[in-house]
Amino acid sequence: MAGIVVTKAGTGGIIVNIPLQFETIDHLAKVIIDDLTAGAGTGANPHADAIQLPATLKALANDVTGAFSALPAVVTDATMTIMNTAQAAINDAASGLMPQVDFCAGQVNSTVVSSMQQLNAFAGAADFAAAKTAMAAFPPPNLLMGGVVQSQVNLQKFMQMTDSMQGEGKVGAAVKQLNDIAKNAGTLGAMGNLAKAVASDIGMSAPPAINDAFALLQDGVANTQTQILAQSMKAVKDVLDIPARSGRVDDLNDVIWQKPPVSRTAGGGTYNGQTVMSIILDNEGGHSDVPTDGETMIVNIPGWTNPNTGSVEYIPGTPLQDTMAGVETALLSKAEAVKTAIENSLAPIEELTSAIGLAASAGNLPAALNTALSSAIKTKMNAARTDIANNPHVDPTPPTGAPPDEGGGGRPK
Repeated sequence: MAGIVVTKAGTGGIIVNIPLQFETIDHLAKVIIDDLTAGAGTGANPHADAIQLPATLKALANDVTGAFSALPAVVTDATMTIMNTAQAAINDAASGLMPQVDFCAGQVNSTVVSSMQQLNAFAGAADFAAAKTAMAAFPPPNLLMGGVVQSQVNLQKFMQMTDSMQGEGKVGAAVKQLNDIAKNAGTLGAMGNLAKAVASDIGMSAPPAINDAFALLQDGVANTQTQILAQSMKAVKDVLDIPARSGRVDDLNDVIWQKPPVSRTAGGGTYNGQTVMSIILDNEGGHSDVPTDGETMIVNIPGWTNPNTGSVEYIPGTPLQDTMAGVETALLSKAEAVKTAIENSLAPIEELTSAIGLAASAGNLPAALNTALSSAIKTKMNAARTDIANNPHVDPTPPTGAPPDEGGGGRPK
Protein backbone atom coordinates (compact mmCIF):
# COMPACT_ATOMS: atom_id res chain seq x y z
CA MET A 1 0.00 0.00 0.00
CA ALA A 2 1.69 3.20 -1.13
CA GLY A 3 1.50 6.18 1.17
CA ILE A 4 2.89 9.45 2.46
CA VAL A 5 3.97 9.25 6.10
CA VAL A 6 4.44 12.30 8.30
CA THR A 7 5.63 11.56 11.80
CA LYS A 8 7.21 13.10 14.87
CA ALA A 9 8.97 10.91 17.40
CA GLY A 10 6.64 9.84 20.18
CA THR A 11 3.45 11.35 18.78
CA GLY A 12 2.34 8.98 16.04
CA GLY A 13 1.82 9.77 12.40
CA ILE A 14 -0.51 10.29 9.46
CA ILE A 15 -0.71 7.95 6.48
CA VAL A 16 -2.40 8.98 3.26
CA ASN A 17 -2.63 5.93 1.02
CA ILE A 18 -2.86 6.51 -2.73
CA PRO A 19 -5.19 5.20 -4.05
CA LEU A 20 -5.68 1.49 -3.28
CA GLN A 21 -7.40 1.72 0.09
CA PHE A 22 -8.38 4.34 2.63
CA GLU A 23 -6.54 4.07 5.93
CA THR A 24 -6.11 7.45 7.60
CA ILE A 25 -4.46 7.32 10.99
CA ASP A 26 -4.54 10.31 13.33
CA HIS A 27 -2.39 10.16 16.48
CA LEU A 28 -2.30 6.39 16.27
CA ALA A 29 -6.12 6.17 16.33
CA LYS A 30 -7.48 4.48 13.22
CA VAL A 31 -10.14 6.82 11.85
CA ILE A 32 -11.33 5.10 8.65
CA ILE A 33 -10.42 1.44 8.25
CA ASP A 34 -9.92 -0.47 5.00
CA ASP A 35 -13.53 -0.62 3.86
CA LEU A 36 -16.53 1.35 5.09
CA THR A 37 -18.76 -1.61 4.31
CA ALA A 38 -16.93 -3.60 6.98
CA GLY A 39 -18.92 -1.63 9.54
CA ALA A 40 -22.23 -1.81 7.77
CA GLY A 41 -25.13 -2.12 10.14
CA THR A 42 -28.35 -0.44 11.17
CA GLY A 43 -29.36 2.56 13.20
CA ALA A 44 -28.24 6.18 13.16
CA ASN A 45 -24.64 5.28 12.35
CA PRO A 46 -24.50 2.06 10.31
CA HIS A 47 -20.74 2.44 9.91
CA ALA A 48 -19.96 2.87 13.60
CA ASP A 49 -17.34 0.12 13.51
CA ALA A 50 -15.67 1.48 10.41
CA ILE A 51 -15.52 5.13 11.50
CA GLN A 52 -13.88 5.69 14.87
CA LEU A 53 -13.45 9.41 15.46
CA PRO A 54 -12.02 10.80 18.71
CA ALA A 55 -14.59 12.86 20.63
CA THR A 56 -12.31 15.90 20.51
CA LEU A 57 -12.16 15.68 16.71
CA LYS A 58 -15.94 15.40 16.53
CA ALA A 59 -16.29 18.50 18.70
CA LEU A 60 -13.86 20.43 16.50
CA ALA A 61 -15.69 19.32 13.34
CA ASN A 62 -18.94 20.72 14.79
CA ASP A 63 -17.22 24.00 15.60
CA VAL A 64 -16.02 24.54 12.05
CA THR A 65 -19.28 23.82 10.25
CA GLY A 66 -21.52 26.38 8.60
CA ALA A 67 -20.20 29.92 8.30
CA PHE A 68 -16.87 29.25 10.02
CA SER A 69 -13.80 30.47 8.17
CA ALA A 70 -10.24 29.84 9.33
CA LEU A 71 -9.30 33.24 7.89
CA PRO A 72 -11.81 36.11 7.63
CA ALA A 73 -13.94 35.92 4.51
CA VAL A 74 -12.39 38.03 1.76
CA VAL A 75 -15.80 39.30 0.59
CA THR A 76 -18.94 39.13 2.72
CA ASP A 77 -22.30 37.78 1.62
CA ALA A 78 -23.74 41.26 2.20
CA THR A 79 -21.42 42.76 -0.42
CA MET A 80 -22.32 40.05 -2.92
CA THR A 81 -26.02 40.66 -2.22
CA ILE A 82 -25.57 44.35 -3.09
CA MET A 83 -23.82 43.36 -6.33
CA ASN A 84 -26.38 40.71 -7.29
CA THR A 85 -29.35 42.99 -6.59
CA ALA A 86 -27.85 45.87 -8.56
CA GLN A 87 -26.85 43.64 -11.47
CA ALA A 88 -30.37 42.23 -11.67
CA ALA A 89 -31.85 45.76 -11.73
CA ILE A 90 -29.43 46.95 -14.41
CA ASN A 91 -30.23 43.98 -16.63
CA ASP A 92 -33.98 43.87 -15.99
CA ALA A 93 -35.68 43.70 -19.37
CA ALA A 94 -38.56 45.96 -18.37
CA SER A 95 -37.00 48.54 -16.04
CA GLY A 96 -33.23 48.27 -16.51
CA LEU A 97 -30.90 49.78 -19.07
CA MET A 98 -32.26 47.91 -22.09
CA PRO A 99 -35.41 50.08 -22.40
CA GLN A 100 -33.13 53.13 -22.38
CA VAL A 101 -30.98 51.58 -25.12
CA ASP A 102 -34.15 50.94 -27.12
CA PHE A 103 -35.27 54.53 -26.53
CA CYS A 104 -31.96 55.85 -27.90
CA ALA A 105 -32.20 53.50 -30.88
CA GLY A 106 -35.74 54.75 -31.56
CA GLN A 107 -34.55 58.35 -31.45
CA VAL A 108 -31.80 57.58 -33.95
CA ASN A 109 -34.18 55.71 -36.24
CA SER A 110 -36.88 58.41 -36.21
CA THR A 111 -34.30 61.12 -36.92
CA VAL A 112 -32.87 59.21 -39.86
CA VAL A 113 -36.36 58.64 -41.28
CA SER A 114 -37.41 62.27 -40.74
CA SER A 115 -34.19 63.61 -42.24
CA MET A 116 -34.53 61.46 -45.35
CA GLN A 117 -38.19 62.47 -45.76
CA GLN A 118 -37.33 66.15 -45.48
CA LEU A 119 -34.41 65.76 -47.86
CA ASN A 120 -36.65 64.00 -50.38
CA ALA A 121 -39.26 66.79 -50.07
CA PHE A 122 -36.58 69.41 -50.59
CA ALA A 123 -35.24 67.69 -53.70
CA GLY A 124 -38.71 67.43 -55.29
CA ALA A 125 -39.81 71.05 -54.63
CA ALA A 126 -40.01 73.66 -57.38
CA ASP A 127 -38.43 76.39 -55.26
CA PHE A 128 -37.23 77.06 -51.72
CA ALA A 129 -40.60 78.29 -50.48
CA ALA A 130 -42.26 75.14 -51.76
CA ALA A 131 -39.47 73.07 -50.21
CA LYS A 132 -40.08 74.64 -46.78
CA THR A 133 -43.76 73.88 -47.02
CA ALA A 134 -43.16 70.27 -48.08
CA MET A 135 -40.50 69.67 -45.40
CA ALA A 136 -42.75 71.03 -42.64
CA ALA A 137 -45.08 68.08 -43.12
CA PHE A 138 -42.51 65.80 -41.44
CA PRO A 139 -41.31 65.79 -37.81
CA PRO A 140 -38.13 67.82 -37.25
CA PRO A 141 -34.98 65.67 -36.81
CA ASN A 142 -33.14 65.53 -33.47
CA LEU A 143 -30.14 67.79 -33.99
CA LEU A 144 -28.28 66.24 -31.03
CA MET A 145 -27.99 62.76 -32.53
CA GLY A 146 -24.30 62.55 -31.71
CA GLY A 147 -25.12 62.54 -28.01
CA VAL A 148 -27.96 60.04 -28.44
CA VAL A 149 -25.74 57.61 -30.35
CA GLN A 150 -23.00 57.96 -27.73
CA SER A 151 -25.52 57.32 -24.97
CA GLN A 152 -26.76 54.17 -26.71
CA VAL A 153 -23.22 52.85 -27.13
CA ASN A 154 -22.25 53.56 -23.52
CA LEU A 155 -25.41 52.07 -22.04
CA GLN A 156 -24.91 48.89 -24.08
CA LYS A 157 -21.25 48.76 -23.08
CA PHE A 158 -22.15 49.12 -19.40
CA MET A 159 -24.76 46.37 -19.59
CA GLN A 160 -22.29 43.99 -21.21
CA MET A 161 -19.64 44.83 -18.63
CA THR A 162 -21.96 44.04 -15.72
CA ASP A 163 -23.04 40.67 -17.16
CA SER A 164 -20.20 38.92 -15.30
CA MET A 165 -20.46 41.03 -12.14
CA GLN A 166 -22.69 38.82 -10.03
CA GLY A 167 -22.60 35.58 -8.09
CA GLU A 168 -22.84 33.32 -11.14
CA GLY A 169 -20.43 35.30 -13.34
CA LYS A 170 -16.65 35.61 -13.53
CA VAL A 171 -16.51 38.01 -10.60
CA GLY A 172 -18.68 35.73 -8.45
CA ALA A 173 -16.52 32.72 -9.31
CA ALA A 174 -13.36 34.62 -8.34
CA VAL A 175 -14.90 35.75 -5.05
CA LYS A 176 -16.07 32.21 -4.25
CA GLN A 177 -12.60 30.86 -4.93
CA LEU A 178 -11.01 33.41 -2.61
CA ASN A 179 -13.57 32.78 0.16
CA ASP A 180 -13.15 29.01 -0.18
CA ILE A 181 -9.40 29.43 0.26
CA ALA A 182 -10.00 31.51 3.41
CA LYS A 183 -12.44 28.92 4.79
CA ASN A 184 -10.05 26.04 4.14
CA ALA A 185 -6.89 27.83 5.26
CA GLY A 186 -6.40 25.27 8.03
CA THR A 187 -6.16 22.40 5.56
CA LEU A 188 -3.97 24.42 3.21
CA GLY A 189 -1.71 25.37 6.11
CA ALA A 190 -1.22 21.72 7.02
CA MET A 191 -0.57 20.85 3.39
CA GLY A 192 1.97 23.68 3.20
CA ASN A 193 3.89 22.20 6.13
CA LEU A 194 3.65 18.75 4.56
CA ALA A 195 4.96 20.11 1.24
CA LYS A 196 7.93 21.66 3.02
CA ALA A 197 8.72 18.36 4.75
CA VAL A 198 8.34 16.39 1.51
CA ALA A 199 10.68 18.76 -0.31
CA SER A 200 13.28 18.45 2.45
CA ASP A 201 13.12 14.64 2.46
CA ILE A 202 13.35 14.39 -1.32
CA GLY A 203 16.13 16.95 -1.55
CA MET A 204 14.14 19.53 -3.48
CA SER A 205 14.40 23.28 -2.92
CA ALA A 206 12.01 24.47 -0.24
CA PRO A 207 8.73 25.72 -1.76
CA PRO A 208 7.44 29.24 -1.07
CA ALA A 209 5.75 29.43 2.32
CA ILE A 210 1.97 29.02 2.29
CA ASN A 211 1.84 32.25 4.29
CA ASP A 212 2.86 34.06 1.10
CA ALA A 213 -0.45 32.99 -0.44
CA PHE A 214 -2.37 33.91 2.72
CA ALA A 215 -0.75 37.37 2.73
CA LEU A 216 -1.97 37.94 -0.84
CA LEU A 217 -5.41 36.73 0.16
CA GLN A 218 -5.72 38.95 3.23
CA ASP A 219 -4.11 42.20 2.01
CA GLY A 220 -7.54 43.79 1.55
CA VAL A 221 -7.19 44.39 -2.18
CA ALA A 222 -9.84 41.89 -3.28
CA ASN A 223 -12.32 43.30 -0.78
CA THR A 224 -11.69 46.83 -2.05
CA GLN A 225 -12.17 45.79 -5.67
CA THR A 226 -15.40 43.91 -5.01
CA GLN A 227 -16.83 46.76 -2.94
CA ILE A 228 -16.06 49.25 -5.72
CA LEU A 229 -17.99 47.09 -8.19
CA ALA A 230 -20.91 46.56 -5.81
CA GLN A 231 -21.26 50.20 -4.72
CA SER A 232 -20.84 51.53 -8.28
CA MET A 233 -23.55 49.25 -9.61
CA LYS A 234 -25.83 50.20 -6.71
CA ALA A 235 -25.43 53.87 -7.70
CA VAL A 236 -26.81 53.04 -11.15
CA LYS A 237 -29.66 51.09 -9.54
CA ASP A 238 -30.45 54.16 -7.42
CA VAL A 239 -31.10 56.13 -10.62
CA LEU A 240 -33.17 53.32 -12.12
CA ASP A 241 -35.27 53.36 -8.95
CA ILE A 242 -36.34 56.96 -9.71
CA PRO A 243 -39.76 56.85 -11.43
CA ALA A 244 -39.37 56.82 -15.22
CA ARG A 245 -39.67 60.13 -17.06
CA SER A 246 -38.04 61.99 -19.93
CA GLY A 247 -34.80 62.84 -18.14
CA ARG A 248 -33.83 59.27 -17.24
CA VAL A 249 -31.28 58.80 -20.04
CA ASP A 250 -29.58 62.07 -19.04
CA ASP A 251 -29.34 60.92 -15.42
CA LEU A 252 -27.98 57.52 -16.39
CA ASN A 253 -25.39 59.16 -18.62
CA ASP A 254 -24.34 61.34 -15.69
CA VAL A 255 -23.97 58.52 -13.21
CA ILE A 256 -22.35 55.97 -15.56
CA TRP A 257 -19.82 57.88 -17.63
CA GLN A 258 -20.20 61.68 -17.69
CA LYS A 259 -19.81 62.74 -14.04
CA PRO A 260 -16.91 61.65 -11.80
CA PRO A 261 -17.89 61.12 -8.14
CA VAL A 262 -16.70 63.84 -5.75
CA SER A 263 -16.04 63.62 -2.02
CA ARG A 264 -18.45 65.71 0.05
CA THR A 265 -20.61 65.70 3.16
CA ALA A 266 -24.15 64.52 2.41
CA GLY A 267 -26.69 67.28 3.01
CA GLY A 268 -29.73 65.08 3.53
CA GLY A 269 -31.23 61.63 3.29
CA THR A 270 -29.81 58.34 4.48
CA TYR A 271 -26.22 59.57 4.73
CA ASN A 272 -26.92 63.07 6.05
CA GLY A 273 -23.77 64.50 7.66
CA GLN A 274 -21.57 61.61 6.51
CA THR A 275 -18.64 61.75 4.12
CA VAL A 276 -19.73 60.20 0.82
CA MET A 277 -18.77 60.14 -2.84
CA SER A 278 -21.49 62.00 -4.73
CA ILE A 279 -22.58 62.14 -8.35
CA ILE A 280 -24.54 65.33 -8.94
CA LEU A 281 -27.18 64.88 -11.62
CA ASP A 282 -27.85 67.65 -14.16
CA ASN A 283 -31.36 69.05 -14.31
CA GLU A 284 -31.60 68.76 -18.09
CA GLY A 285 -34.91 66.96 -17.88
CA GLY A 286 -36.47 69.77 -15.87
CA HIS A 287 -36.97 67.58 -12.80
CA SER A 288 -35.86 67.48 -9.19
CA ASP A 289 -36.21 63.83 -8.32
CA VAL A 290 -34.93 62.23 -5.16
CA PRO A 291 -32.75 59.11 -5.51
CA THR A 292 -33.28 56.31 -3.03
CA ASP A 293 -30.73 57.70 -0.53
CA GLY A 294 -32.92 60.80 -0.15
CA GLU A 295 -30.86 63.82 -1.30
CA THR A 296 -32.46 65.66 -4.23
CA MET A 297 -30.67 65.28 -7.58
CA ILE A 298 -27.63 63.66 -5.97
CA VAL A 299 -26.60 60.00 -5.89
CA ASN A 300 -24.58 59.41 -2.73
CA ILE A 301 -22.22 56.43 -2.46
CA PRO A 302 -21.14 55.61 1.11
CA GLY A 303 -17.78 54.29 2.20
CA TRP A 304 -17.08 50.94 3.82
CA THR A 305 -14.63 49.50 6.32
CA ASN A 306 -12.18 47.00 4.86
CA PRO A 307 -12.18 44.01 7.27
CA ASN A 308 -8.57 43.15 6.40
CA THR A 309 -7.04 46.60 6.91
CA GLY A 310 -9.57 48.32 9.16
CA SER A 311 -9.49 51.36 6.85
CA VAL A 312 -12.55 53.25 5.61
CA GLU A 313 -12.54 53.24 1.81
CA TYR A 314 -14.50 54.92 -1.00
CA ILE A 315 -14.93 54.45 -4.73
CA PRO A 316 -12.40 56.39 -6.86
CA GLY A 317 -13.15 59.84 -8.26
CA THR A 318 -13.36 58.66 -11.87
CA PRO A 319 -16.52 57.93 -13.91
CA LEU A 320 -18.02 54.59 -12.87
CA GLN A 321 -17.73 52.96 -16.29
CA ASP A 322 -13.99 53.70 -16.48
CA THR A 323 -13.39 52.59 -12.90
CA MET A 324 -15.31 49.32 -13.08
CA ALA A 325 -13.64 48.02 -16.24
CA GLY A 326 -10.19 48.20 -14.64
CA VAL A 327 -11.33 46.91 -11.25
CA GLU A 328 -12.86 43.72 -12.67
CA THR A 329 -9.57 42.88 -14.39
CA ALA A 330 -7.62 43.56 -11.19
CA LEU A 331 -9.95 41.36 -9.11
CA LEU A 332 -9.64 38.42 -11.50
CA SER A 333 -5.84 38.89 -11.53
CA LYS A 334 -5.79 38.84 -7.72
CA ALA A 335 -7.70 35.54 -7.61
CA GLU A 336 -5.28 34.02 -10.12
CA ALA A 337 -2.26 35.30 -8.15
CA VAL A 338 -3.52 33.70 -4.92
CA LYS A 339 -4.24 30.42 -6.71
CA THR A 340 -0.75 30.41 -8.27
CA ALA A 341 0.90 31.13 -4.91
CA ILE A 342 -0.90 28.14 -3.34
CA GLU A 343 0.08 25.87 -6.22
CA ASN A 344 3.72 26.94 -5.85
CA SER A 345 3.64 26.23 -2.10
CA LEU A 346 2.17 22.76 -2.57
CA ALA A 347 4.26 21.82 -5.62
CA PRO A 348 6.36 19.14 -3.77
CA ILE A 349 3.17 17.21 -2.93
CA GLU A 350 2.16 17.29 -6.58
CA GLU A 351 5.62 16.06 -7.57
CA LEU A 352 5.48 13.22 -5.04
CA THR A 353 1.99 12.11 -6.05
CA SER A 354 3.09 12.15 -9.70
CA ALA A 355 6.01 9.90 -8.77
CA ILE A 356 3.71 7.54 -6.83
CA GLY A 357 1.37 7.38 -9.80
CA LEU A 358 4.24 6.57 -12.16
CA ALA A 359 5.58 3.89 -9.81
CA ALA A 360 2.13 2.30 -9.64
CA SER A 361 2.05 2.27 -13.45
CA ALA A 362 5.42 0.53 -13.79
CA GLY A 363 5.18 -2.69 -15.77
CA ASN A 364 1.70 -1.88 -17.01
CA LEU A 365 2.01 1.44 -18.80
CA PRO A 366 -0.77 2.91 -20.93
CA ALA A 367 0.32 3.28 -24.54
CA ALA A 368 0.64 7.07 -24.34
CA LEU A 369 2.94 6.87 -21.30
CA ASN A 370 4.96 4.06 -22.76
CA THR A 371 5.70 6.21 -25.80
CA ALA A 372 6.33 9.45 -23.94
CA LEU A 373 8.54 8.33 -21.04
CA SER A 374 12.27 7.85 -21.39
CA SER A 375 13.92 4.52 -20.58
CA ALA A 376 15.74 6.12 -17.63
CA ILE A 377 12.44 7.19 -16.04
CA LYS A 378 10.94 3.75 -16.67
CA THR A 379 13.90 2.12 -14.90
CA LYS A 380 13.41 4.38 -11.87
CA MET A 381 9.68 3.65 -11.91
CA ASN A 382 10.31 -0.09 -11.70
CA ALA A 383 12.83 0.37 -8.89
CA ALA A 384 10.39 2.52 -6.89
CA ARG A 385 7.59 -0.01 -7.43
CA THR A 386 9.80 -2.81 -6.14
CA ASP A 387 10.84 -0.80 -3.07
CA ILE A 388 7.24 0.03 -2.21
CA ALA A 389 6.21 -3.62 -2.52
CA ASN A 390 9.13 -4.88 -0.42
CA ASN A 391 8.96 -2.25 2.31
CA PRO A 392 5.45 -1.88 3.66
CA HIS A 393 4.93 0.94 6.13
CA VAL A 394 5.67 0.19 9.77
CA ASP A 395 4.00 2.43 12.33
CA PRO A 396 6.37 4.46 14.49
CA THR A 397 6.93 3.42 18.10
CA PRO A 398 3.72 4.21 20.00
CA PRO A 399 3.85 6.65 22.91
CA THR A 400 4.08 5.39 26.46
CA GLY A 401 0.77 4.13 27.72
CA ALA A 402 -0.82 3.51 24.31
CA PRO A 403 -3.36 0.60 24.42
CA PRO A 404 -2.41 -2.81 23.01
CA ASP A 405 -4.52 -2.43 19.86
CA GLU A 406 -2.35 0.57 19.04
CA GLY A 407 0.88 -1.31 19.66
CA GLY A 408 1.51 -0.17 23.23
CA GLY A 409 1.58 -1.77 26.64
CA GLY A 410 -1.07 0.34 28.32
CA ARG A 411 -4.55 -0.54 29.50
CA PRO A 412 -6.92 -1.80 26.75
CA LYS A 413 -9.63 0.58 25.60
